[in-house]
Amino acid sequence: MIQPRKVKHKTAVDARRVAPSCARRYPCGTMTSELNDFSRQIARFASGVVHDEIAIPPAVTDLSIDMMLNAAAAALAGAAHPDGIAIARVVREMGGNGRSTIIGMGQRTSPVYAALVNGALVRLLDYDDNTVDTGGRPTAAVFPAVMALGEMHGYSGQATLAAFSAGCEIAVRLSAAPETRAGAGSVGAATASAMLMGLDERGLANAVALAAGVGDTGVGYMAPGAAALDGGRAAM
Repeated sequence: MIQPRKVKHKTAVDARRVAPSCARRYPCGTMTSELNDFSRQIARFASGVVHDEIAIPPAVTDLSIDMMLNAAAAALAGAAHPDGIAIARVVREMGGNGRSTIIGMGQRTSPVYAALVNGALVRLLDYDDNTVDTGGRPTAAVFPAVMALGEMHGYSGQATLAAFSAGCEIAVRLSAAPETRAGAGSVGAATASAMLMGLDERGLANAVALAAGVGDTGVGYMAPGAAALDGGRAAM
């Protein structure tokens, strides 16, 4: 678990505190202080990682590397599955700027579409990492997002790894509470992406607030193909 290096204020995300605010849906332009608090807690944590105020322990770094390698391998296996081929075919028809790679397909598209397909491929065969106690599956959302942006903009491996670690930390913590579980992957992916793009704390909070409204109801998990697409949509 990532721990604060400096004790100026509490930056770690507490799922019990943020759960009620994420569970509600607010009309555009009426964001409450509760939702702001939810967004700001995560934004402070992410900003602390970016500015080296929060240290990522070596054990977490090593685990994150293993998770990224496993996600790439799972996506490569998923690329041979008929559902994976079908999703990639649809994206090929949609076009894109060709700046990000779809794993195992010999195909390039825009970062958004690459994240969509790669997230589905990671999740498709059920070989992606998950937490034993909560069932959270952070890599299917966070890995495709940071890899698509990293490839497009040439971000350093260190920055990409830090963003991935923080995004997974957030996604796993949010997945521990029923009220925030549905949007956990989207929030983790959005936070990691915003970190890579150099957004300030306010920008990070906006990204979190936008992503918090993307969570699905979980009905799609009745079918393996739909469950895989959920991972892709979160990354997208």
